[in-house]
Amino acid sequence: MSDAELKFECRRLGRDGRVVLTAWLGGETLAVEELCLAKSRHRTAFLDSVCGRYPGLDREALEAQLLRIAASIASQNETPPEQPEGAGKRAILQWPEEWPEPVQLADVLDEVVEVIRRHVILKLEAAAAIALWCAWTYIYGCGQVAPVLMVLSPTKRCGKTTLLRVLQYLVCRPLPASNCTPSTIYRVVEKYGPLTLMLDEADSFTHGNQELQGIVNSGHVKDFGFVLRNVPRPDGTYDTQPFATWCPKVVAAIGHLHDTWADRSIIVRMERKGRQERIERLDAAAVARLKTIARKMFSATARDEVKAALASGNPAMPQSLHNRAADNWTPLLCIADAAGGHWPTLARRVAVMLSGGESEEEDLSVRLLLDSALVFDSDAELPAKDLAERLAQLAESPWPTYSHGRPISAERVGRMLRRFGITPRKTKTGNVYRRDDVQAAATRYSPTPTDPTSTTSTLDANPCGTSTYGVEVSESPSSTFHPTSTHLNPDGTSTYDDGGSSGSKKPPIPENIEQWVF
Repeated sequence: MSDAELKFECRRLGRDGRVVLTAWLGGETLAVEELCLAKSRHRTAFLDSVCGRYPGLDREALEAQLLRIAASIASQNETPPEQPEGAGKRAILQWPEEWPEPVQLADVLDEVVEVIRRHVILKLEAAAAIALWCAWTYIYGCGQVAPVLMVLSPTKRCGKTTLLRVLQYLVCRPLPASNCTPSTIYRVVEKYGPLTLMLDEADSFTHGNQELQGIVNSGHVKDFGFVLRNVPRPDGTYDTQPFATWCPKVVAAIGHLHDTWADRSIIVRMERKGRQERIERLDAAAVARLKTIARKMFSATARDEVKAALASGNPAMPQSLHNRAADNWTPLLCIADAAGGHWPTLARRVAVMLSGGESEEEDLSVRLLLDSALVFDSDAELPAKDLAERLAQLAESPWPTYSHGRPISAERVGRMLRRFGITPRKTKTGNVYRRDDVQAAATRYSPTPTDPTSTTSTLDANPCGTSTYGVEVSESPSSTFHPTSTHLNPDGTSTYDDGGSSGSKKPPIPENIEQWVF
């Protein structure tokens, strides 16, 4: 039989690159298989089935034909499918028009904060962080770090999707999705960047997907924002190509997501709307208002001095931020410095208040470490049992009821301390923990110097019952966010050259840097 009569019919299934492949010979169906042509073992199994029935076929010619089909499918996968009118890539991946009048970045940021709080229940600090992040998406290519904006809620109906709908009209070239595969991320970023990737319902498809987690993580730093993949050639060989993963990403989910994602994120926590709280619906008039603000933000961030501020990448940083949090907030603080007015001080206060991004388990482990350093008192050594008992006596701590209402066990204390490299030492009287080992580790994780005379540890960003930042926060979602408002500049004066009412063309440098140390 002549192999020239053989024809293939390929129908894509739209998931993981799989197809239904049908082999025809003179009008007769030889084989019908569901397979992934990019995988050699799938092609081999299909050819075995066809050539087994008709040994006279030229196997090499058939394999070359399958490779050409595989290369064609790989090329098609790089193009997003057609979408309905008004939802296609031309409407989504489009730069806004420049605003015809001069605008100040500080004023635009104020507008963003105000409009966000019209439609979702958010505290002022969270809205301010989001406003800075939105402005950064327009010039993220000038920086070196891309923090994820992670939107979390404890349960459904807390406004996550509404917030993403608002952001869809504010960020640069948004690409929203409620599900994705690892390959779609690096292919769409490589082909259509710059863009802002917006993932909703992330809790439904990311747990256990380590490849997806790794690809998102890879896009945190510009120098390493690539993955390597083999791409099939028509001749049957493969070409190794880099695909970009570096772009702004906003991820919304219920509960919590992976620790490595949280460590690379600006985390915003949503709350369900109270019965007495009121928000505005996102109607056509609201969308038009958001698009207008986006045009202003595009024009305000496109200035050379704003790009230069981001490229410098060395803003004054609050000392209480750990290294990864400082990395995440670097681009946002650069934007705030370029905006001027009240934004440099406000942004640093917000950074301190929102940087508690550790997972619950990690946070508890750090607290146990700090509390362990405190309960040694004057003892140089303590057995694990005695250490657990002393921890369980701390009234204002989780240890008295840690194990389902019972005190924390010595075994659990040992497992949590091992995370910090602390293990018991053998002595003639048994295994003991040494105070020097615990306190040496505690000094690395304590936000404040360890006080041996204290009986409890403090981990909160704002441990006092009152504000320690010199700024009164308005909780009303309908309150007006304005640069001259007294709750943003309580002393009524400005520490910047521009008078505090508009953005400065150069990043303001305060005379007394100590005012930014929290």
